[in-house]
Amino acid sequence: MKDKEKKLTDISNPALVYAMEVLKEKKDKNSEMKFISELSRARFISPAIIEVKDENGEYKLAETDRISDPENTRINFMMLTQNTGKKFLPAFTDMDELKKWRKEEKLQTLVTTFDNHMEMILNDDDGPSGFVINPFGSNMILPRELLAQLKESADKHRDEKVMIGDPGEYPDDLVGALADFFEENGTVEKAYILMMKRGEQESYLLIIDFDNADDDLQRHKLFDAAAEATKDHLNGLSLSIASFADELGKKAADNKLPFYTR
Repeated sequence: MKDKEKKLTDISNPALVYAMEVLKEKKDKNSEMKFISELSRARFISPAIIEVKDENGEYKLAETDRISDPENTRINFMMLTQNTGKKFLPAFTDMDELKKWRKEEKLQTLVTTFDNHMEMILNDDDGPSGFVINPFGSNMILPRELLAQLKESADKHRDEKVMIGDPGEYPDDLVGALADFFEENGTVEKAYILMMKRGEQESYLLIIDFDNADDDLQRHKLFDAAAEATKDHLNGLSLSIASFADELGKKAADNKLPFYTR
């Protein structure tokens, strides 16, 4: 039980929680995109009934959440039912949210991802109507129809060719606004500005090397603040932001000169 508790208490999604709060307040396209981005990175705690087959071929409740023999393990994820009769898979961002529902120590759980939930829902026509994040807290519902749209969009983006290069016309106003923001912020070590073209859509690509880059909440807040500081200097284009610690950021900034150095 201690090993399980340690594993579960390691699950925390502050950037996703923050993105949900922003989305509930603003409900704009930018907030939606940031929520979806954090959703794809999240790890959830999902309650389930886990059974293993014994030597007599009968399924019995597993004594541990660790699945060592998938072929002889049966998993039934627990669901919540609305007054309308629709069923949703609950997904919790951390132990505190889970305990708002149930506090039993013997409650079985698995660590899941957004892709896990999307696959379970979209691959079963008679399955749940969607999933709900923190049903006894922020209560963010993602219905089947929305998940189908997100999957279609993700599949389309995977097929699109992405090209990254230097700006044809250097965006002096944008760079100046960013440099002023970074000086005031004080956490950014270096920054690079490039152009990114995905399919027919073109945008600026800002890559930031900053302190504590492994802190998701800090990353989210820094990116939000950078986007706010540049909104009047984008020349009609959008702004994509990546961390230098990410694979995309490292590859795109390779052999490029930063426009800002602390």
